[in-house]
Amino acid sequence: MTEHGAAPAETAPAPAPATGAPSSRLWRTNRGGPLKLVRGLRGKGALVWSGGEIAAAYEIDIFSRGAMFTVSGRIQGDFSALAGGRPSGLRLRLQDDHEIAVNLISLTRAAAEFDAPSPAAETLMA
Repeated sequence: MTEHGAAPAETAPAPAPATGAPSSRLWRTNRGGPLKLVRGLRGKGALVWSGGEIAAAYEIDIFSRGAMFTVSGRIQGDFSALAGGRPSGLRLRLQDDHEIAVNLISLTRAAAEFDAPSPAAETLMA
């Protein structure tokens, strides 16, 4: 107790940052040079998986750091069908009918954010 009442609350130590694959650590460091936006894509496509498809507008950003690329983005659509769970093997079909594999990071009924595995950059840069 202090002279003003309750004892000061102890603060818990901050959690350690999440660790990912070795390549993901490179993005959080300065190794490899500055992060640079290489290309941005916007359009209408669909989130697809075995047995399903949802129309979606997409925004994709491709970044490079040295020779490495990362792809991330956001999609908007009616994703209420995914409220019960996320199917495996999700792909984003683009306006030009190319498809890239995506890993959903966050999902609401109207929008989702995603990352795409490395080969997506080569597909999108072609």
